[in-house]
Amino acid sequence: MHRALKTSHENEKRLIKKCRELNNEIVENASKIQTALKLTQEDTNTINLLKSEIEKTYKMLEISREREEKNKQRIENLQIEISQLRNIIDQGNSISTGQNNTVNELMAAQDVLTKERDAYLAKCEELRKDRDYEAAQAKRWKEDRDNFEQEIRTLKKNLQETEERVQKDEDRKKKIQGE
Repeated sequence: MHRALKTSHENEKRLIKKCRELNNEIVENASKIQTALKLTQEDTNTINLLKSEIEKTYKMLEISREREEKNKQRIENLQIEISQLRNIIDQGNSISTGQNNTVNELMAAQDVLTKERDAYLAKCEELRKDRDYEAAQAKRWKEDRDNFEQEIRTLKKNLQETEERVQKDEDRKKKIQGE
């Protein structure tokens, strides 16, 4: 009887020790869960911020494309006008000396239009560079967002696994306590 009581007492000590270990593990896992939830929320906020930045960048790209199209149209119009002025100048070579003033004015207009065309070409090139930069930046932001989303999925999976372990430990603890 004494031996059975002593064995029972030792078993009870082991069970209490195991319960304390399980309880400590549950507390530790709960803290990990809280940390994972906090990280998940921070990552979600970062993803939302990156999404809004990407949307802004795409809008800026669209505006840049529209400007580039307008400038291309203006350049084409200027080139047509320059061509017409050249034709007039060529025809003007056969014009009498009284019309030389008109030809000189047209040549001056041609010079002005040529300079304006060159300025528009430079502006188009600048807009093209801006568009390329914005597209590259949007791509980087999208890659960052995808990486954050993958990290969130991993954290959620780890969180679920931890919760399942905690539940198993709690079930085991209840089972041990029930015995």
